Amino acid sequence: MATESFIGFPDEARVWVVAADRALPTASQNVVDASLDEFFGNWHSHGRKVVASSFISHDRFVIIAAHVPGNTVSGCGIDASVQQLDDIAASVGFGRAGVLDVLYLDGEVVKQVSRIEFAGLAREGKIDPDTIVFDTAIDSLLQLRNGDFNRRVEDSWHASVFSVAGKSHPG
Repeated sequence: MATESFIGFPDEARVWVVAADRALPTASQNVVDASLDEFFGNWHSHGRKVVASSFISHDRFVIIAAHVPGNTVSGCGIDASVQQLDDIAASVGFGRAGVLDVLYLDGEVVKQVSRIEFAGLAREGKIDPDTIVFDTAIDSLLQLRNGDFNRRVEDSWHASVFSVAGKSHPG
């Protein structure tokens, strides 16, 4: 994972993971990267410079880390970044994956399914404890650095919600 994009950032830096609704071709990734870099150069939160960087993981996830030295990114600052990313997505032609969808690796391909579909795949044995799942709800750089973004089903919250061969959810 390209966490080297965040060298020098504190563990407490805020992280946002935006999952695209499809794999982004290289040309689209280049537009996203360049547009975000331009935005980051001018991003302020209550008059303070926001230090930010990003990278794209698995051709699908835009991962942004940001911090304001000695402070936090305000709600208005966060809103500005969300609007910017929405504008970039519209210009490139991609949407966001559904927040209730499950994203996982099938070989080297990121798949996106509903929770009901994921539960069915688990029942059928197509999802096992070693399947890699993505947690787009992480919100700190420490979580990203600790590997909480992509991990085995067995080591994620998914294991407590879905019955997976070798694991079963309670109740």
